[in-house]
Amino acid sequence: MAVPFEEIADDFSKFRNFILNDVCQIVSRESGGNYAAVALITCACDAVAQLRYGSKNAGERVFIEMVPDEWRPVAKSLYAALRDGLVHGYDAKDILVDGRRVEITISWREEPHLTFSPDRQMLYVNVQQMVSDLRAAFADYETLLRGDVTDRDHFITRRREGKELCPEGEQRDAWRALLNDARMDGG
Repeated sequence: MAVPFEEIADDFSKFRNFILNDVCQIVSRESGGNYAAVALITCACDAVAQLRYGSKNAGERVFIEMVPDEWRPVAKSLYAALRDGLVHGYDAKDILVDGRRVEITISWREEPHLTFSPDRQMLYVNVQQMVSDLRAAFADYETLLRGDVTDRDHFITRRREGKELCPEGEQRDAWRALLNDARMDGG
């Protein structure tokens, strides 16, 4: 396709701004919303990964780029504990290592990002730092899109594919019935 960045700039900005505006609405409060903010940030990692790498299950790749180098070897499991825990159970999962339990505690502002409690039983994840890291990830992705035509082509294709759902079987038949039902025309 070889499209210039200007052709995708509006769509990219909309994508980025919807996510960042929503997360900033949450973190602009004095307190609270830490679970919602981290859930949104990890889901944003999934969305960026889908566009960038073409995989719905590659959110950890984006997350890995957001953590300091010394945390990268464990970033995949940390991401899973945060994302899967918050999205599916609305609580971060604990990480178990050789019988030791590490509870992930999401700090609003107080605790420094990716630090342990003195007894090493709690790992603090700082929401404000995660927002900053997400902003940086979007900036890096934009730089990549501006400089690489192949990545721009992937963005266009994957953005379109990511916005489509093709129901099958009974679901498709039920949609067909609704679409053919004149009573559903708002009248």
